[in-house]
Amino acid sequence: VKFQTIEGRMLAVDSDMVLFRKAAKTEVEVELDHWVWTRHTDCREAMDLYWQQIHQWCDELNIDPVNVAHCFSAKSAWRHRIYPPYKYNRKGKPKPIGFGAMRKEILEQPNAFCFNEIEADDVIGMFSTMPDSQTDVIVASGDKDLKQIPGWHVWEDTDPYFVTYEDAERFT
Repeated sequence: VKFQTIEGRMLAVDSDMVLFRKAAKTEVEVELDHWVWTRHTDCREAMDLYWQQIHQWCDELNIDPVNVAHCFSAKSAWRHRIYPPYKYNRKGKPKPIGFGAMRKEILEQPNAFCFNEIEADDVIGMFSTMPDSQTDVIVASGDKDLKQIPGWHVWEDTDPYFVTYEDAERFT
């Protein structure tokens, strides 16, 4: 995985999680008729919310938006094969309407990543722990498992926080 940054600082975003939250926020239920309901999402509004969040982090952290890695999970994650109950509690819960189309659009960005058999948090972990890297990576995710990654972290409605090597080791 190669990522070129302009000033040695990058933001690695759990884009699955951010996009899911923004799309869910714009989704509405509509009663078409008695006992006939549907859901819809204004994808433009959801995408605006996604990009607003990215730019807010970039402004707060002094990161050039071209130094953002938009990380997505592949659908064929190997964890499901080695442990079928993995994320079983999510089975049958639909993603927000339009999620796939919005995901596809973001994946067209030059610094968007999705690899077969790898989840977004794994991609973020790889960026964050590259040996001999001259890039400071800030993790943007609400995934508690990423607290195993030492360094700066940020998430919605929280101030940036630092995970020490000792805290990361204790979390594993």
